[in-house]
Amino acid sequence: MLLEEKRELVVRYGRMIQEEKLTTGTGGNLSVLEPSSGLMAISPSGIGYEKIVPKDVVIMSLDGVFPEEDHREPSSEWQLHSALYRHRPDVGAIVHCHSDYATAVSCLGIDLPPVNYMIAVAGDKVPLTPFAVYGTSDLAQSVVNSIGDSDAALMANHGQIALGKTIKAAFTVALNVEYVARLFILAKGAGDPVLLSRADILETRKRFKSYGQIRKDRGEGDHDASVG
Repeated sequence: MLLEEKRELVVRYGRMIQEEKLTTGTGGNLSVLEPSSGLMAISPSGIGYEKIVPKDVVIMSLDGVFPEEDHREPSSEWQLHSALYRHRPDVGAIVHCHSDYATAVSCLGIDLPPVNYMIAVAGDKVPLTPFAVYGTSDLAQSVVNSIGDSDAALMANHGQIALGKTIKAAFTVALNVEYVARLFILAKGAGDPVLLSRADILETRKRFKSYGQIRKDRGEGDHDASVG
């Protein structure tokens, strides 16, 4: 089966975004890129995550070409995934979900500000992208124009999108964006949140690089920045 490992990752993390209540029903989508071939494995359209099996995952090029004749319809947001992979060569996986608190902040028409240091997994803030109808090239362009070098964005009146070198990294970003969005909504309900400075976030990002158990074989921090 073509890109079998990538398919299995899409299945596994699709179930995880549902288990973590980052989305409901068939909402949201996720993909993993195979850089050497330029193909991506992307979740199928309209199938519940608990029902998806590896053969349901769609393999396609960023231009919308399908190397397999017998395939499911890809997520309606495949153009969004394609546009982001083209725009951000550092990205190897994408998670888009309709998590409650991130979506609530997106409905306020504002960026998600740095109310907690865990926002640093995405950047110094999570930018808001202007509204566009789902599944359109307009939405893809809106996100590309707004996300910059951040690893996440809020999609106005819609949800959030998270990027990473791996699907684990993108999933971790999505989890933490939802966590910070929840804190922001709670703090906003009690008063005016005190925001962290850009210098605070930059220092946090630097410390994340050495967080966790150091892998001697690669000299890299084996971490997912999910805890303090």
